[in-house]
Amino acid sequence: MISLRNDQKLKLTQIAIRTGKSIRAVEYALRSPLNPERKPLKTPPRAYTQAEDEEIIRLREQDGLTYAQIATQMQERSTDGVQGRYYRYLQDRGPIRTKDKSWRYTKDEAEQLIRLRKEGHLSFAQIAELFPGRNALSLSSKLSKLMKGRK
Repeated sequence: MISLRNDQKLKLTQIAIRTGKSIRAVEYALRSPLNPERKPLKTPPRAYTQAEDEEIIRLREQDGLTYAQIATQMQERSTDGVQGRYYRYLQDRGPIRTKDKSWRYTKDEAEQLIRLRKEGHLSFAQIAELFPGRNALSLSSKLSKLMKGRK
């Protein structure tokens, strides 16, 4: 019952009217274990393997594929699942912060950040390449704080 024909939709509607249930409830009942023609349920979630992680990184960063294209190649993974995995676990976020004061921005770094963003029209990812040890998210956050202080 993946794609319903008009006569199947009509039957569902008739059953729904007779039973006083919604069409969605009728569809759900027809998928119950008692119905041998039921629509297969989603596969249960399973952990990503190291090979899958490496493939996602390669396809995204080297081949430049979209998450939808990666998901179709992986077959058992959804677009949302692939994107979530990449953002939460696989994307390089730069070094981990420590409590020392070396992570503070100098005045020169702050001025250079403002200048590059305004005059260079660069993305934060491109700017992050010019600031070793800084990632795009921290640069974006710092710039917004700097701009608030200038108003």
